[in-house]
Amino acid sequence: MDKRINKFRELAKTLEAKIEGYRYPRIADLRRTRKRATTVANMASEADRLEKVKQVLNGMADAIELNRLPAILEKVTSKVQIEEILACREWDMFRPTIHFRDLYAIIMIADQMSLGDRLDEAVYEMRQTIEHRERPGTGWSFPVTPGEVPVIEKITKEVRIKGHTDGPAPDYDYVLAGCRRAKSLFATGATSEAQFNQIKAAMLQMVNGPSNEVVTARKIRDLEDRLIGLRLPGFFPTPEAVAKQMLKLADLPNLWAKGALILEPSAGKGDLVEAIRNHPQLK
Repeated sequence: MDKRINKFRELAKTLEAKIEGYRYPRIADLRRTRKRATTVANMASEADRLEKVKQVLNGMADAIELNRLPAILEKVTSKVQIEEILACREWDMFRPTIHFRDLYAIIMIADQMSLGDRLDEAVYEMRQTIEHRERPGTGWSFPVTPGEVPVIEKITKEVRIKGHTDGPAPDYDYVLAGCRRAKSLFATGATSEAQFNQIKAAMLQMVNGPSNEVVTARKIRDLEDRLIGLRLPGFFPTPEAVAKQMLKLADLPNLWAKGALILEPSAGKGDLVEAIRNHPQLK
């Protein structure tokens, strides 16, 4: 059996508890405030993100088992790679980059050293590239190619060993971390915009939309958030934790077995009825 099958399924399994915790956080049981509502919404977004990653992991495991994995996904081997690809809307967000200031400082230091003929030549070529290649956005990120990454890594390590005397030291660790990320992302096979788009499209084919339960819960939460700060006469919603405690104190299963009728005060938004419906002994 292909080792990736169990690996991907185990990784997907580890995400389930996290997704559940973000989807139904304990903070959601507390009195609703704008700050808490924002926190709950952010946690729900994180649950959605992790759910997509989980579905891709399971989808790839199933496809490998059935010998139907798209060729474009053959080089994707880790959860981190899947997360990076799903998180990026477009190639420019995904394209590996290294921090320009530290990289330029390292190249300038290397240019004053003797690192050996082959590496000195690489330093010269890299300096020319850095000075002429267009940098996107604010210009602090320098986009790299697959062939440049090992060269930058080698130069950085050599300069770090030899050291320098003028000015503050560049952040070698930051540059090397950028190299490691670049190698991981390029290893997926996404070395161009077209390849990135194909890989992401293949992954999204494995992602289903949120379940009806999640959609309904989200609509209810959005409606509840609109009530924050409003004073509505006669509106007294019951927090979920309080509703559960009330059912426990009322010994509801015993009363239910005796055919008792239940009166819902209708002063809130149906939290008591919802707690009764979800009671494990009243299914």
